Amino acid sequence: MGRALVTFNLRDLVPLSQQWAEAGREHAGIILVPARAVQPHEIGVLVRRLAALLDATQGDQGLENRVVFLR
Repeated sequence: MGRALVTFNLRDLVPLSQQWAEAGREHAGIILVPARAVQPHEIGVLVRRLAALLDATQGDQGLENRVVFLR
């Protein structure tokens, strides 16, 4: 389908993802990262967490139409 969106912008994307779900719209996935979860100097931590998430969600649908909080 496409590429999942990774964002720190929970304020806008949480309501938007709810609107899309209610409207039956599809997307490739949204990965929400709380700003306090990863400090800017810890980009390696974020990359490892994303890689683990992608490994865990491989399959028929992967992240399609899912909203995931990365902690």
